[in-house]
Amino acid sequence: MGISREVFEQTGGYNLPNKGEDIDFSIRIIEAGFKVGLIEEAFVYHKRRTSLKQFFKQLNFFGQARINVNRLHPGELRLVHLFPLIFTLGIPLVAILIPLVPELGRLGLAVYLLYFLLIFIEGTIRNRSIVVGVVGVFASIVQLTAYAAGMVAEVLSDRSR
Repeated sequence: MGISREVFEQTGGYNLPNKGEDIDFSIRIIEAGFKVGLIEEAFVYHKRRTSLKQFFKQLNFFGQARINVNRLHPGELRLVHLFPLIFTLGIPLVAILIPLVPELGRLGLAVYLLYFLLIFIEGTIRNRSIVVGVVGVFASIVQLTAYAAGMVAEVLSDRSR
């Protein structure tokens, strides 16, 4: 993100200790009426995680941040932000449904398998590597469950305060 000194000073800059400070800052910039936009020619360095454990930790933090941002800016938690939670809660639900309502359980299982198959195919074709396709499936599971776990942890931590 590139900003002018005027924007930084008028909005108070980054003023949260953690958990969503960049999103909070962006919202305050927009609310202050400053013009924002994407500069497609800009080169940006973004640190990538080198293990699934580090990736889990990062996405878990992002899930926590989303809840924190919604506390500061009610209405910023939208349906799309709940998809990882729906995905994660759907897995045990499908496992419960398979013996209880087999048709519904098998349909749920088929949806998950189709989702994973599409990730595998896209990753394999795009990167010309079956290994990347397989890792993509595992990475998607880690991504969605970590984000959901972070959201739940942040909601529960707020209730314990």
